Amino acid sequence: SSDPVTFSFLGIFNITISGWVSNEGFLFTGSASLDLGNSTLYLRGSATITLGYSSAGPRFEFHVSATAGISSGPIGTPAVKVLGKTIIPAITLGPAVFETRLNAGVTLNGNHMSIYAEVCGFDVCVGHTFSLGTLSPPGAAPARWPG
Repeated sequence: SSDPVTFSFLGIFNITISGWVSNEGFLFTGSASLDLGNSTLYLRGSATITLGYSSAGPRFEFHVSATAGISSGPIGTPAVKVLGKTIIPAITLGPAVFETRLNAGVTLNGNHMSIYAEVCGFDVCVGHTFSLGTLSPPGAAPARWPG
């Protein structure tokens, strides 16, 4: 992972892949991102997947993130002067920015699995992580079916 493979298409679409393999196990991570728009109107997204195995057990992670935003301004009015005296100062408002984000993911680390989701708007986020508990391998099958 110290030397990831990267690909970029005009800085709009980017891919990165990294990982390692050893006697202890393996771990590979791939990510992709998309960046469209400019500072006024934009859409950004990314996804990352990680697969691995070690003495701690299997590892799987999948995360996605998306952001959309619009910005306007600043807008302003000039100062109002009468006979060289300012009676109303210049007023500048903004820029006004509206941005909404979505983050979600699934994680399996060893035998513990969780899912999370979060939605943000106006700098307020609401999210939750759901722990799905631990996963255990099934017991041994019976020698013969009862009956």
